[in-house]
Amino acid sequence: MDNSNNNYQTNKDSSLNLASISYADFILLSSTLSFAIAEELQDEDLDILIAFFGMIVSDLAILRTKRGILNARQAQNNEEDIAGAESASNAGAVIAGTLSRKSKKKKCIRKVKRKVRKKNSET
Repeated sequence: MDNSNNNYQTNKDSSLNLASISYADFILLSSTLSFAIAEELQDEDLDILIAFFGMIVSDLAILRTKRGILNARQAQNNEEDIAGAESASNAGAVIAGTLSRKSKKKKCIRKVKRKVRKKNSET
């Protein structure tokens, strides 16, 4: 797993920065490429190319989902480690605080106030 993370880091550093390209540029690029490819290929070749691109898209979606799941698990493990360390340090403070207090039993008495309804007598 460490090897794949190292590969991801080096790939991340040498990224194409596709995120910096605007939506309009993507539309223009895809339209131009689609038109150029459709003009050059016959129908049979075009069908095969469409199926091939479809397979690439589905494989990329699976790989991206897998990477997202691994990143989410890693983030969750990091949060659990931090929470575990915090709860361990808080537990020591709570134990020290309870040992220093004297235990006293107090009775809690609640007073209940009841409202008396006044009857309207209209005759």
